Amino acid sequence: MGKPSIFYVITSLNRGGAETHLWRVLPDLKDKGYDISIITIREKGELAEKFEGKGIRVFGPLLKYPKPNVGDHIWGPSIKLPIMSRFGSRLWYLVRMLQLCLCLMIRRPDVIHFFLPEGYLIGGIASIFAMLPNRVMSRRSLNVYQSKYPAVVRKLELILHKKMKLILGNSQEVVSQLISDEGCDPTKVRLIYNGMRKPKLRGDNIRAQFNIDLDDVVFTQVANLIPYKGYEDLIRACATLPKDKKWKLLIVGADRDWYREVLETLVLDMDINDRVIFTGPSEAVADIYAASDVGVLASHEEGFSNAILEGMAAKLPMVVTNVGGNAEAVLDKQTGLVVPPHAPKELGQALTAMLEKTDLRERYGSAGLTRLEEKFSHQVCVDTYDRLYQELIKS
Repeated sequence: MGKPSIFYVITSLNRGGAETHLWRVLPDLKDKGYDISIITIREKGELAEKFEGKGIRVFGPLLKYPKPNVGDHIWGPSIKLPIMSRFGSRLWYLVRMLQLCLCLMIRRPDVIHFFLPEGYLIGGIASIFAMLPNRVMSRRSLNVYQSKYPAVVRKLELILHKKMKLILGNSQEVVSQLISDEGCDPTKVRLIYNGMRKPKLRGDNIRAQFNIDLDDVVFTQVANLIPYKGYEDLIRACATLPKDKKWKLLIVGADRDWYREVLETLVLDMDINDRVIFTGPSEAVADIYAASDVGVLASHEEGFSNAILEGMAAKLPMVVTNVGGNAEAVLDKQTGLVVPPHAPKELGQALTAMLEKTDLRERYGSAGLTRLEEKFSHQVCVDTYDRLYQELIKS
């Protein structure tokens, strides 16, 4: 009997929270004896080579996605497009669904696992036509994203929920939404927190690279540059910090839809351009956190953030907004500070407290690392996936 096979379906392998989570988990699952493949809907993405280097196959589309930069989605663009462009995009998705259906009929994986809405819709429908029995969906965020799509998207997701063997949430808040708001069968819904290893820090001189003084207090937010990550709130909050204190803000993440220009303009308007550094995307996130003093996540919506765990693993106190699973990871006034979303004033007060109290930063940082090791172990995360897959395959 061969290795049990698992196919993962996701929009792409461009860097993001779900993609990074898969990068951490799948090589370990492969080492446990699974034959793993990834199917991407739009394009392979920048992380594809890393997966392939670990012996994990990545299947991308045969035809190039027609509108990669305009923000459109499967059931209708988020901005107005010419009718022909809209038709071409939907035709492309139909062809992609047929390709995926044929692939699944031929390869017949033991388990198919969907990540992110586009992967769920395209992959879920294709898997039904391919008559695959063991379907799993992972919800990685709160369902507020559904309000940005036509109503048919939510209706299709509710139909697909009934076709799943398991539905996984990465925070208690996400799990609660799936059951109470979307009518998922509680016996099918499971919670799997993201896991994190304590990183092996290389000690790179990040501060010298960005011309940061050794006595500067460094605040760092790691997230792609997207409006819902709360960057405008964060910049306004930092503008309220005491002018006589030495501090820097590192913004670490890839630009999305030219949003960086908006943020850079706001930094100039707030007159803190000498204190804010846009690093762009980085593969040295652990080292950047190691060179920081406080981790921040000012997001307006969230499932369960890898970035928070990365900060805790670097022994940083965290300042986060009370959305999604943020307050499940960070215990207010124990491992960091939890503030309301959309509240630059309260966020600024929390950052000021961290700026002025070295002992507070050290106490919260140590407690956060202990909590990470006890509650959010990487090995527990991998073992939980393994156990659930074995249950499905044996049944």
